[in-house]
Amino acid sequence: MSDPAPVDPTLENCPACAEPLDVSDFEPFTNVICPKCEKSTRVKRQLGKYYLERRHAIGGMSVVFVATDTTLDREVAIKVLNEKYCEDETRVTAFENEARHTAAVNHPNVVRIFTVGRHYNRFYLVMELIEGQNFEIMMTERGALPEDEVLDIALQVAEGLKAASNAGVLHRDVKPGNILFNKEGRTKLVDFGLALITQAGSATAEEVWATPYYVPPEALEKGEEDLRSDIYAFGASLYHALYGKPPFESTSSATKILRKAKQTIPRLGKVAPWLSDETCEAVDRMMAYQPKHRWNNYEEVIDALKEARKVAGDSDAQAIHGGKRAKRRGKKNPLIMAGIALGVIALLASSIWVAMSNRSNRDAPDQPKIIEAKPTEIESTGENLTQGQWIAEAWDNAHRSVDAGNYSEARAQLIALADHPDVPQATRFFSETEALLNRYLAGQPGLARTEAQVLNDKLSQAEAPSRSVKKLRQLSKHLSSEKPPPPQAFTSTPVDLADWVSHLVLSLKLWEQGMHSEAAPHLKKIQESSINQEHAWFSSYQRKLASYLDEAGQIEKLNQAPQPTELDEATQQLSNAEKAAELVKTNGRMRYTLHSRIIHLTRIQKGFELRPLDLPSLKWDELVSLIEKRCKAERFSDAQGLLSNLPAQDYPEAVKAWNYLLDHALSEDQEKVEHQIAFAWLTGKTDTAEELADTLAAENEEFRRKWRDVIIGLSQ
Repeated sequence: MSDPAPVDPTLENCPACAEPLDVSDFEPFTNVICPKCEKSTRVKRQLGKYYLERRHAIGGMSVVFVATDTTLDREVAIKVLNEKYCEDETRVTAFENEARHTAAVNHPNVVRIFTVGRHYNRFYLVMELIEGQNFEIMMTERGALPEDEVLDIALQVAEGLKAASNAGVLHRDVKPGNILFNKEGRTKLVDFGLALITQAGSATAEEVWATPYYVPPEALEKGEEDLRSDIYAFGASLYHALYGKPPFESTSSATKILRKAKQTIPRLGKVAPWLSDETCEAVDRMMAYQPKHRWNNYEEVIDALKEARKVAGDSDAQAIHGGKRAKRRGKKNPLIMAGIALGVIALLASSIWVAMSNRSNRDAPDQPKIIEAKPTEIESTGENLTQGQWIAEAWDNAHRSVDAGNYSEARAQLIALADHPDVPQATRFFSETEALLNRYLAGQPGLARTEAQVLNDKLSQAEAPSRSVKKLRQLSKHLSSEKPPPPQAFTSTPVDLADWVSHLVLSLKLWEQGMHSEAAPHLKKIQESSINQEHAWFSSYQRKLASYLDEAGQIEKLNQAPQPTELDEATQQLSNAEKAAELVKTNGRMRYTLHSRIIHLTRIQKGFELRPLDLPSLKWDELVSLIEKRCKAERFSDAQGLLSNLPAQDYPEAVKAWNYLLDHALSEDQEKVEHQIAFAWLTGKTDTAEELADTLAAENEEFRRKWRDVIIGLSQ
C-alpha cells in the first residue's frame, strides 16, 4: 500500500515581516508568534468571503465569531464547528441541518440564517448577528425576574417556536442560553443545531444532547418527540426565570437520576407563591411529565400566556420571597373581595369623572380644534354645550388614534365614551359598535365576537330603541355568530351611517374568516362611497381600506397560480408569497393566510429538492440550470456531484470547464487568483471574474490558454 499523498501546508504571511508561516495545525482566529520577528498575529481569519473580527461566544460544539461579509460590507455571526466534530458525520449532519431547518423558518423571533460553508476542513454557519445579552445571563445577574417581564419574553419565544413547528422543525434544545435579545429588545430564538426534521409531526432522537434541567423526559429514553417536547423545555426555562432557580438541583446526566428529578419537580406556585395562579397553571402544564398532559399546540400555550399577562403586575413588580403572598393565595373571603371590587369600581368611576371634568374645563389649546357635525342619531342633549364639546372631542381623539393605527387606544377612548353616564343611549351603543370595528382592525376577531354577544344583550334591553339602534342590534347578532355573515346581512344600498358602519364591520368579519375575495368588493364599495362628505370622521376608516384592497389583489394573484410541478415553479411561487408577506400592513388573518401559504410552498420546494434526480434523463440545459443554482448558493460540492455521475463524451469541453471552475472554487487556498476568479464567476459576479481573469491572463500564458478553453466549454 502506498503512502497517502502529502497535504500542502496552509501558509500565511506575517503582517509585520512577511515571513511565510505554516498555520496548518492552528484553529481559525488563533494568535501565533512569528519565529522571525516575534510579533503576534491572528491567523486563519478569512473564511470564504468572511473576515473574522473577534470571538463572540463559545459553545460545546462550536465557536461563534463576529465577522465582516466583504462582499456586502455587513457584520454577521459565524459559528465554526469544533475540529473534533468535523470528522463525526452525526455532528456534521446536525450542524448542516441547523442552517437548512432554521432558514426554512421565516419569523422575527427566530435568528436569520444566510449560508453554510466549509473552509480549512471546518464547517461554518453564517447568520444574523445578535449583539444583545441572552436570557441565561439576565437570570444569572438578576435572579427571579418580574412576572410580566418574563411573560412578555415568553410570548415572543412562543411565536418563534410556533413558526418553527409550522415549518416542521423541532428545536430540541430550548433553554435560556438559546433565547437572545437584540439591541431593540426583540427576542430571538437561536441554535437549531440539534433540530430534527419531523416526520408526520414527530421524530426520534439518536442521541440526547440537550441540557439536563430543560430536557423533556421522553428524550431521556430516546423516545418519540414532538412539539410538546419543546413545550416542556420552554416551560422549564420559564420556571427557572420566574423562580430564580432551576426546576431541580441535580446536574447529573444519568437517566435514572434525571427521570426521578423530573417526576418530583414541585409546582411553581409552591416555590414561587408571589406569582399569579394563571402563570403557574400555564407553566406547570407545559412541564407535565407525560406529553399527553401538556398543552397540545402553541396556540394553546400563547392563549394561556396571554391570559396570565393580563393579570400580571406592573413591569417594576418584584418577586416576594416568603410567606406574605402565600397567605394571600389562600382562601379569600368573598364578602371582603366583593367590597374591594365595589370600592375599586367606585374609585375608577370617580377618577374618570374628575378627568373628564378637568378636560372639559381646561384652558383652550394654542391651536383651535374644529368640532365637526356628528350623525343625527348621535347628538348631544343640547342642554350643556361643554358636554357636547367633550363628546365631539372624545370622538375626534378616537379617530385620530384610528388614523395613527393605534386601534387599542381608539377602542379604549370609544369605550370610555360609551361608559359615561351622561352620554345619550344611541351614542353609547354606536361607540361600542365602533369599538368592535377597531377590534377587527387590530386583528382580534375572537374578542370582537365575545364583545358582540355582550353588546347584543345590551341592545336587546334598550328602551324605546331608535331605527339605528335596531340596526345595530341586528348587526351584533351577525357579529356574535361564528358563521360568516350571509349575503342578505349586507344592505344593498346603504342610506345612513348605521348602514355604512354595519357594512364595514361585516366586511372585516368576512376578511378575518379568510374570505378575502368575498370581502374585497364590499370594502371597495365603502372606500369609494361619498359618505365622508357628510361625516368627515368616517374617512379615518376609509383610508385604512387601501391596504386591505392591495392585499386582496396580491392574494388573488397567488391563488391563481397552479400547483407547482417543478422546483423552479415552487421557488418562484415561494418568492412571490414571501414578497407579499413583507408588504402586509393589515393585522390579523392575512398574515396567517400568507404564512400558511409560505409553509405549504416551502414543503413543496423541499420535496423537489430532496427528490432523487434522474440524471441520465436530464437534458444538458436542465443540468446546467441545476448546477448554476447550486453555485449561486455556494453549494459547489453539490454542483460537482451532479457532474461526477455523467459521461463526458457528449459535452467533454463543457464538463471540463465546469470541473475546472468547481475545483478552484473548492480550493482551500483562497489567496490564489484562480480561486477568486472561479468563486466570482460561479456566484454570478461575472464582471469581477472577467477583470481578474484579464489581469492574470496578461501575466500568465498558461492561464490564458486554460481560461480560453473554459469560456469555449461554457458556451456549449
